[in-house]
Amino acid sequence: MHKNYPQVFSKEWFEKYQVFLLWLANTRYGRDILHINGNRSLVGKNRIIKIEPHAITWTPDGKVLQTEFRTHNKFGKRLFYSYKEFWKMLHWFDMHFANKYCPRMNLGFDTLTVYPEAGAGGVNVTCDGYVYRGEVDETFSTIRDGAGSGSSDTSVSVVACYIKGSSTSNQWSYLMRGVFSFNTSSLGSNAIISAATLSLYFYGKNNNVGDIDCHIAEAHPTDPADLAAGDYSNISRTSFASKSYSDVTINQYTDFNLNSSGKNNINKTGVSSFSTQSQWDINNDTTGLTWSSGAYSRFVGNPADYDGTDKDPKLVITYQEGAPFVPKVMFIG
Repeated sequence: MHKNYPQVFSKEWFEKYQVFLLWLANTRYGRDILHINGNRSLVGKNRIIKIEPHAITWTPDGKVLQTEFRTHNKFGKRLFYSYKEFWKMLHWFDMHFANKYCPRMNLGFDTLTVYPEAGAGGVNVTCDGYVYRGEVDETFSTIRDGAGSGSSDTSVSVVACYIKGSSTSNQWSYLMRGVFSFNTSSLGSNAIISAATLSLYFYGKNNNVGDIDCHIAEAHPTDPADLAAGDYSNISRTSFASKSYSDVTINQYTDFNLNSSGKNNINKTGVSSFSTQSQWDINNDTTGLTWSSGAYSRFVGNPADYDGTDKDPKLVITYQEGAPFVPKVMFIG
């Protein structure tokens, strides 16, 4: 997706409201709003039978099905930008009425969910990937504090935490850190954040040199849309949340509930970047780390470059819109 926007319009949201969306998409008004044009825009001839954030399916003759796929969530974006003020009103309803007095009436607009963008550079403002120092033979303190030697932000895997033993006793050949950036600018400067959860979908974990923990901390890449080797050092060491090795179940999301420092790291008018580091890395403490030649401990998961968003890294923010500051004019007689 080329540009982030509030992801309440997820695949699950489209499925929940499919009947209404199909009715809308099969009207002239709806096709104008969703920018469904060309031959498939002919109401009554090409009936749309399925709509997703990034795709529509129609039948031109009642027998053959045709599906158009987009590289970004075009139809979700069109819904958001066409009715932006309406969605903001629903957000106010959820935050100030439903959540306080009648939770069953919650409409699902009390959170902002954002994902990193697939790919890197170009028109992107965010990305995800990993940075590392590797192909070395160094003590832990040297590999931890040294300069980065490489990065990846277009792989179909993202290494959240990784350390590998070299062939020399008690020395290490690779140390990796994950970096995840999210466009959170739609919050606005007056937003009051009450909770934030960063979720990662891990599909692999290993503990051959010790039970590895995963910590969330700040990252400040030079370009949050295009990682570079130098971003290996562009991280902070304050932990926002952590999960132990046993806390992580592969092939499902692991949720990291951010503490106050993590919530403060969210940029309400720009891009928010986070790093993932092992407990040995973030604490500079090798307790529980046992060297073995060629062995490694790691967490590895799905990035935004993986098809769809159902396994993408995601940041879910619960917030309310604060009142803007209005200066008072005082007249003193």
